[in-house]
Amino acid sequence: MSRVWLIDFEDSFTYNVAAEIEGLGLQCEVLPWTTLRGQVRVDQADLPQLIVLGPGPGHPDDYGVGPRLSTWWTTGVPIAGICLGHQLIGRMLGLTVARSAKPMHGERVDLAVPADWRKLGLPKKMAVQRYNSLSLPAQQDLPEGWKGWVVDGEYIAFKHARAISYQFHPESVGTSCPGRLFGPLKDLTL
Repeated sequence: MSRVWLIDFEDSFTYNVAAEIEGLGLQCEVLPWTTLRGQVRVDQADLPQLIVLGPGPGHPDDYGVGPRLSTWWTTGVPIAGICLGHQLIGRMLGLTVARSAKPMHGERVDLAVPADWRKLGLPKKMAVQRYNSLSLPAQQDLPEGWKGWVVDGEYIAFKHARAISYQFHPESVGTSCPGRLFGPLKDLTL
């Protein structure tokens, strides 16, 4: 069974995310974000098959976990992100976080899914639940190998051969197809 670390940024949705991950047949261990700070030494053999950066409050720079995230990325561990986790991945890529033009807190949004994202098993249309006042403006270029999904001038998702992230909450009751959004996480562990 593939091991997943879910990094908890003190968010009420963390264990909903963990339940979705476990529903994929993956072993999920929830770790507090504070374990990422400082000189924590983890042997390569002890790393999981996937690290999921969970949702949470505040600005991604408030947590000081960028160096650890970059280290994990360079070792080859696949990474996924949800909301704050999506923004943390954006910061790892060198993107700027800004105040969202349309802050949303618990709003259900209907999305038309681009064709290249439907290749991941997503439907043509879906509803997602958004909880964010910060965003990653899409006027910034992504590094080679990364693809972004842009809505209203903001990156709402990223994908890479070893990563996926969402600005919205796939685990929320307001999201119409959570299983289809979490499915690509399992693929990252293979």
